[in-house]
Amino acid sequence: MPIRIRALLLCAVYAALLFLVSAPVYGGRGREGDVLKIFNNQRVYVISNVDADAPALADLLLADCPVKERRVLTLSEWNALPKETRWYVTCVYLIDRERLAPWAQVPLNCHAETTENWTEVVRTGRDWGIAYDMTVSAPDLSNLRRAIKSFRSLKEPPRKPLTETVRSLAVVPIGDGAEGAAQPFLGETPRGTRPPHRLPVGEYETRQGRLIATDEVVLLDRSSAVSNAIPTAFAPVADKLLTPGGDVIAWRETKPGGYVRAYISAPTAGMLRAVLNKSGDNLLALAAFEKPTVLATARDLRPVRRVAVATVGGERIDDATANRIAGLAASELRGLNAFEVLERTALTTVLAEIALDQAGLTRGANRAKVQQLAAADALLIVDLSRSEGGTEYTSSAKRTTPPLSGPPRRPSEPSRLRTDLNVGGRDGEIVRVLAEGLLKGVVGTKTDAEYSSALREYRRSTLPLWERSVSDYHARADSRQIEWRQTITARSTVRVAGSLRLVDLADGLVLWEAPIASSDKEEKTQQNRTAYTTGESSSAPDANDLPGGNGEIPGELLARTAETAVSDSLKALPATALLPIATATSDTLAPSEASEEKEVAKTGKVIDVDGETVLIGLGASDSVKVGDVLQIVTAAGTKLRVSIRRVRPRTCDATFVASTNPAHRIRVQIGDVVKPVAKP
Repeated sequence: MPIRIRALLLCAVYAALLFLVSAPVYGGRGREGDVLKIFNNQRVYVISNVDADAPALADLLLADCPVKERRVLTLSEWNALPKETRWYVTCVYLIDRERLAPWAQVPLNCHAETTENWTEVVRTGRDWGIAYDMTVSAPDLSNLRRAIKSFRSLKEPPRKPLTETVRSLAVVPIGDGAEGAAQPFLGETPRGTRPPHRLPVGEYETRQGRLIATDEVVLLDRSSAVSNAIPTAFAPVADKLLTPGGDVIAWRETKPGGYVRAYISAPTAGMLRAVLNKSGDNLLALAAFEKPTVLATARDLRPVRRVAVATVGGERIDDATANRIAGLAASELRGLNAFEVLERTALTTVLAEIALDQAGLTRGANRAKVQQLAAADALLIVDLSRSEGGTEYTSSAKRTTPPLSGPPRRPSEPSRLRTDLNVGGRDGEIVRVLAEGLLKGVVGTKTDAEYSSALREYRRSTLPLWERSVSDYHARADSRQIEWRQTITARSTVRVAGSLRLVDLADGLVLWEAPIASSDKEEKTQQNRTAYTTGESSSAPDANDLPGGNGEIPGELLARTAETAVSDSLKALPATALLPIATATSDTLAPSEASEEKEVAKTGKVIDVDGETVLIGLGASDSVKVGDVLQIVTAAGTKLRVSIRRVRPRTCDATFVASTNPAHRIRVQIGDVVKPVAKP
């Protein structure tokens, strides 16, 4: 063999051996996710600088991997281990570079750029076998999760570092409300293809070195943030961030390198959440201007103390449903812990007598009548005047009578064999002919006379008998009574529309308004009954007595749909208005704090009377405390004393003192003036 050919063969063999040695341990053509087999039966140490999130990242990487041992270590814990210990484990570095000092490089062989995801797997031969050193490094926590997920989808370990250029987006929430508003955009499954990550405001100053190549979004909830919580880096724009009023403002600044810092400041957490939801998946798009721009404005409802609730419905809403919906609206309002909410069922009749448009309540006579009955600052009108839908009825039937067995089978003709063959089935005649051809040499055949006699007997007796049995079968099938289980189903649909209006009872102006709309459907079994037909082949009976679509809507469905509409619309109130801030009640204050409260200096009115309990329009914000004594002045001038038993932010419950004349108690009416009793 020539030397050149021999050399080529040796090179080919060497290349094949090298490929086998360097190939993945599992061999063969890989499938997506096969890269995880490098962790099989390994002692895996996960070293990460994201202390709180490190276990979750380890779970994300090693899910479904049958490792022999798994440990999660911080950088300091890893550096404290003896070097000889590291020789026996597979090391996995999961590094969030934003949390590293600007000069730090972990591990030393990671040469990632500032805006890169870096994934590297190094195969090492150890005395005890094959192991791997793996590094996943990213500019922030969200991209670190993304790089881990990308690694898990590989077919085999990469032979050189995998890099991906990414643009990091840091969200800096200031205030508890901002933390909650930003949460849907963060976490394990963030929204959008460019997921932002949370940068705690307390760590903002220490991460400036890593934020050079990062876009930023600063979210501020002015209702929960305090001025000293704003980092000094934002001091030049603090007056803009803390601007008073109910406007949501946003603007952006350009950082060196073409990066952006956006600011979004809202008066409440609800308004901040509503604005962020409108951004889709691009938070930076909200701050598209270089100067502060108003994105939304809240109605100022902070002067409103007491709110009465009444429902106005159309023809389909009866009084019981109206009261039920008013109760739900009152509960939703109370849940905001901003108003003292009063239910006034008698207002439904009054509102039905006057125009419901804005002009109706701006008329002095109408407003005075409503204000006297409501005993509140504002009236929430739940207008459900538009409701439509109906009910359609359908029937279905299921046969309960078992089917009749088939007609008698035609008997087989006599066989040529001495032993007759009875072969049934669809192809019985063909099988019988074949069997006769195979068996005639074994069992013998009939003579012509014997076969002719058997054939005559078949035609004269056997065949006519079969024909009579078939006729009897069909007669019985045609006259057979079939039982059906018939079900009548009612399918109802309903659509409710209207509006919520908070009207100022002082001047009749609409303080806040929101549309309401909801739809629902329901399917119920109206009736189960038994029906009969005649004949085995008869079809299911028709229900001829079904009512038509008469437009009637089940009351429960209508009420439930209206409640959903009202509840959904009231949830928009914190996102569109500035609400009063609830004040702590006296019974929640410490004794020392309660003793320092001032004496009651305001007058109020009786809001409601329930037996021995009187609801009074004075509360903790008016320095009312449990045990205080107040004086009620009735319309006739009678003065009655009551003792406070329970205090809320804006109202209190009181009972008559023991010495009160029972005849005078019944004279107390809604609207009577309540004055403080001078203390010695």
